[in-house]
Amino acid sequence: MAAPPRILVVDDDTDQLDLVKRLLTRAGYVVAAVDSPFGATNEARRFKPDVVLLDVDMPAIRGDKLVRLLRANAAVAGMLIVLFSSTDQDTLRSLASEAGADAWVSKTFDPVELKGALERIVRRR
Repeated sequence: MAAPPRILVVDDDTDQLDLVKRLLTRAGYVVAAVDSPFGATNEARRFKPDVVLLDVDMPAIRGDKLVRLLRANAAVAGMLIVLFSSTDQDTLRSLASEAGADAWVSKTFDPVELKGALERIVRRR
């Protein structure tokens, strides 16, 4: 049996971070979480996730900008990156495409929708 996918969640909203972490853990994923964009690269190197679920609207550096930094770092460049935001879907789709993210997921999700979206993303790998 294959190991469950590893998901790194990066979100400065600690309530949202805890909610998503619990949801994904219950869905069978192995989850790590960081509440600052500044810890994302180090945690990605340490945790070696299959997917980085990355909030867009964070202070100091936006998630779409962080995608570019992660892609430039050889140690984490090959990980799937999913932008995660409450921004309208057209804007989020455009941000993901421009930043080089692999996919996007709206924060206005229900648990089944988020799990399904991540399963489709992980399967593509």
